[in-house]
Amino acid sequence: MISLSRVVIVGHLSSVVGSRRTAPLTTPRESLLDVVVHGQDIALALGRVREVPPPAARDAAERVWTMRFPPRPWPLPGKRLVATDIAWTRGAGEEVRGPIAGLLLLLTGRPARPSAVRGDVSQIL
Repeated sequence: MISLSRVVIVGHLSSVVGSRRTAPLTTPRESLLDVVVHGQDIALALGRVREVPPPAARDAAERVWTMRFPPRPWPLPGKRLVATDIAWTRGAGEEVRGPIAGLLLLLTGRPARPSAVRGDVSQIL
Protein backbone atom coordinates (compact mmCIF):
# COMPACT_ATOMS: atom_id res chain seq x y z
CA MET A 1 0.00 0.00 0.00
CA ILE A 2 1.27 3.41 -0.96
CA SER A 3 0.99 6.09 1.67
CA LEU A 4 0.89 9.66 0.43
CA SER A 5 1.97 12.49 2.67
CA ARG A 6 -0.46 15.20 3.64
CA VAL A 7 1.60 17.67 1.58
CA VAL A 8 1.24 15.53 -1.56
CA ILE A 9 -2.50 15.06 -1.06
CA VAL A 10 -3.06 18.79 -0.50
CA GLY A 11 -0.93 19.51 -3.55
CA HIS A 12 -3.07 17.23 -5.73
CA LEU A 13 -6.28 18.82 -4.45
CA SER A 14 -4.90 22.34 -4.89
CA SER A 15 -3.91 21.60 -8.48
CA VAL A 16 -7.56 21.15 -9.51
CA VAL A 17 -8.97 24.23 -7.79
CA GLY A 18 -10.78 26.27 -10.40
CA SER A 19 -10.87 23.45 -12.92
CA ARG A 20 -13.99 23.22 -15.05
CA ARG A 21 -13.40 19.60 -16.06
CA THR A 22 -16.13 17.13 -15.30
CA ALA A 23 -16.15 13.37 -14.99
CA PRO A 24 -17.10 11.48 -18.15
CA LEU A 25 -20.81 11.69 -19.02
CA THR A 26 -21.47 14.42 -16.48
CA THR A 27 -22.08 18.16 -16.64
CA PRO A 28 -21.40 20.92 -14.12
CA ARG A 29 -24.99 20.44 -12.90
CA GLU A 30 -24.11 17.00 -11.49
CA SER A 31 -21.09 18.50 -9.71
CA LEU A 32 -23.33 21.19 -8.22
CA LEU A 33 -25.83 18.54 -7.16
CA ASP A 34 -23.09 16.51 -5.46
CA VAL A 35 -21.62 19.49 -3.61
CA VAL A 36 -24.97 20.77 -2.38
CA VAL A 37 -26.51 17.45 -1.35
CA HIS A 38 -23.43 15.82 0.15
CA GLY A 39 -22.58 19.08 1.94
CA GLN A 40 -26.03 18.90 3.52
CA ASP A 41 -25.49 15.23 4.39
CA ILE A 42 -22.36 16.18 6.33
CA ALA A 43 -23.92 19.23 8.01
CA LEU A 44 -27.01 17.30 9.12
CA ALA A 45 -24.88 14.45 10.48
CA LEU A 46 -22.89 16.97 12.53
CA GLY A 47 -26.01 18.75 13.73
CA ARG A 48 -25.08 21.93 11.88
CA VAL A 49 -26.98 24.22 9.59
CA ARG A 50 -25.39 24.81 6.21
CA GLU A 51 -27.06 27.54 4.21
CA VAL A 52 -27.51 26.79 0.52
CA PRO A 53 -28.06 29.67 -1.89
CA PRO A 54 -31.59 29.15 -3.25
CA PRO A 55 -30.53 29.52 -6.92
CA ALA A 56 -27.95 26.73 -6.49
CA ALA A 57 -30.48 24.49 -4.74
CA ARG A 58 -33.05 25.24 -7.48
CA ASP A 59 -30.58 24.25 -10.24
CA ALA A 60 -29.68 21.07 -8.38
CA ALA A 61 -33.36 20.23 -7.76
CA GLU A 62 -34.15 20.80 -11.41
CA ARG A 63 -31.36 18.41 -12.39
CA VAL A 64 -32.66 15.74 -10.02
CA TRP A 65 -36.21 16.23 -11.30
CA THR A 66 -35.07 15.61 -14.89
CA MET A 67 -32.66 12.71 -14.19
CA ARG A 68 -33.57 9.35 -15.65
CA PHE A 69 -30.43 7.50 -14.55
CA PRO A 70 -30.11 5.96 -12.08
CA PRO A 71 -33.76 4.92 -12.35
CA ARG A 72 -35.90 6.82 -9.86
CA PRO A 73 -39.66 7.12 -9.35
CA TRP A 74 -39.80 10.66 -10.77
CA PRO A 75 -41.87 12.58 -11.02
CA LEU A 76 -43.03 11.95 -7.49
CA PRO A 77 -46.46 10.39 -7.72
CA GLY A 78 -49.25 12.42 -6.19
CA LYS A 79 -47.06 15.25 -4.90
CA ARG A 80 -46.68 18.87 -5.93
CA LEU A 81 -43.46 20.39 -4.64
CA VAL A 82 -43.61 24.14 -4.02
CA ALA A 83 -40.53 26.12 -3.03
CA THR A 84 -41.28 28.91 -0.57
CA ASP A 85 -38.07 30.88 -1.05
CA ILE A 86 -37.66 30.89 -4.85
CA ALA A 87 -39.89 30.45 -7.89
CA TRP A 88 -39.98 26.66 -8.40
CA THR A 89 -42.90 24.24 -8.52
CA ARG A 90 -42.97 20.72 -9.91
CA GLY A 91 -45.41 17.83 -9.89
CA ALA A 92 -49.14 17.49 -9.35
CA GLY A 93 -51.22 16.46 -6.36
CA GLU A 94 -50.95 17.05 -2.66
CA GLU A 95 -48.67 20.00 -1.88
CA VAL A 96 -45.38 19.70 -0.08
CA ARG A 97 -44.00 23.18 0.64
CA GLY A 98 -40.66 24.35 1.93
CA PRO A 99 -37.39 26.01 1.08
CA ILE A 100 -35.88 24.67 -2.13
CA ALA A 101 -32.93 23.19 -0.20
CA GLY A 102 -35.37 21.09 1.86
CA LEU A 103 -37.23 19.97 -1.25
CA LEU A 104 -33.91 19.03 -2.85
CA LEU A 105 -33.16 16.74 0.08
CA LEU A 106 -36.54 15.06 -0.37
CA LEU A 107 -35.91 14.64 -4.08
CA THR A 108 -32.65 12.85 -3.36
CA GLY A 109 -34.24 10.48 -0.86
CA ARG A 110 -33.05 12.24 2.26
CA PRO A 111 -35.19 13.55 5.09
CA ALA A 112 -35.36 17.32 5.32
CA ARG A 113 -35.24 18.95 8.73
CA PRO A 114 -38.72 18.48 10.22
CA SER A 115 -39.26 22.24 10.38
CA ALA A 116 -38.16 22.74 6.77
CA VAL A 117 -41.13 21.30 4.88
CA ARG A 118 -44.88 21.24 5.26
CA GLY A 119 -47.01 18.45 3.86
CA ASP A 120 -47.14 14.66 3.88
CA VAL A 121 -43.71 13.36 2.89
CA SER A 122 -44.26 9.80 4.13
CA GLN A 123 -44.64 8.43 0.59
CA ILE A 124 -41.56 10.26 -0.64
CA LEU A 125 -39.03 8.69 1.71
